[in-house]
Amino acid sequence: MEGTIFDVRRFATHDGDGIRTTVFFKGCPLLCAWCHNPEGISTKRRPLYFEKKCIHCGSCFKTSKCGGVTLSGGEPLLQPDFAAALLKLLNERGLHTAIETALLVPVENLKKVLPHLSHIFADCKIFDETEHIRATKVSNKLIKKNLRELLTSNKKECVTIRTPMIPEYTATDKNVAAIAKFISEIFPEVNYEILNYNPLASAKYHLVGREFCFKENPKRFTKEQMNHFAEIARSNGVKNISIDE
Repeated sequence: MEGTIFDVRRFATHDGDGIRTTVFFKGCPLLCAWCHNPEGISTKRRPLYFEKKCIHCGSCFKTSKCGGVTLSGGEPLLQPDFAAALLKLLNERGLHTAIETALLVPVENLKKVLPHLSHIFADCKIFDETEHIRATKVSNKLIKKNLRELLTSNKKECVTIRTPMIPEYTATDKNVAAIAKFISEIFPEVNYEILNYNPLASAKYHLVGREFCFKENPKRFTKEQMNHFAEIARSNGVKNISIDE
């Protein structure tokens, strides 16, 4: 069985517990204006080489021991059979497994991988459907359906719902409040994480011939601003909330 991967990052610390290896699957059904991994949107293979970063150490050909493996993307659930087979193999070797998904996939794809996952990170970017279409070019009805599926499954305690704080798109009191209310009404003990804006993504866009959504790249939110969004979530029913600053 084969899958299409566009990156493997070792020593990742923000994609699950411990020091992990994150495997990035190519292809995504969303076209988020702010995408942090634009090279992962298309399903077509396209080599990228960062000449200034390469030190010819050969480490990209080596394997390393880790605390776990996270499947990311792009969208790993666009390749459900390969993802499930890989996760099953990792389970058999005693590794903690996680996935990062936007959930715009058939529910059958999700069900294929759930038995093999230790943790699930699922995005809920924008609650309002019209605003979601404006920002990502697709409806969020299927995403909401799959969020409900996850948060009523026997894996619900192993799920973290994430919202990236993107200026002008997701980082509004109204949006955070709506998401918090929706997920906490499904599962009162839901884990919710708000992610600070990542200004580094803009540097990748010229590599794939895409235009970044901001003419002037915004700064990261301050600690006070992130705490404000967290308070909005708490006041709308979320008990367990974390902030990635």
